[in-house]
Amino acid sequence: GITRHLRMTRRLGVTRFQYCGSVGPLRVADSLSMAISTMASEIAHRCGIVGLFGLDFKVRNNQIWLLEINPRFTASMDLLSNGTGANLIQQHIDAC
Repeated sequence: GITRHLRMTRRLGVTRFQYCGSVGPLRVADSLSMAISTMASEIAHRCGIVGLFGLDFKVRNNQIWLLEINPRFTASMDLLSNGTGANLIQQHIDAC
């Protein structure tokens, strides 16, 4: 699933580079979703990642810029679980 990170603002009381929340799950174009899914599968395969993990990326002009790989349950996964009804923890356990 895909979420959007909220930008840091002083109104939210956060300082630079702090996580200040996400919204989602987001609906995106099928082509973008497929490209991200392909990227995630390739990263998991090459890095030997099993189970859930997160990718931080930016999309600009239909190009995906990978920023970070998080080989763990990420903060925004609760949004995805609640928004889709999927039990992501159980999926992670089953994968491992």
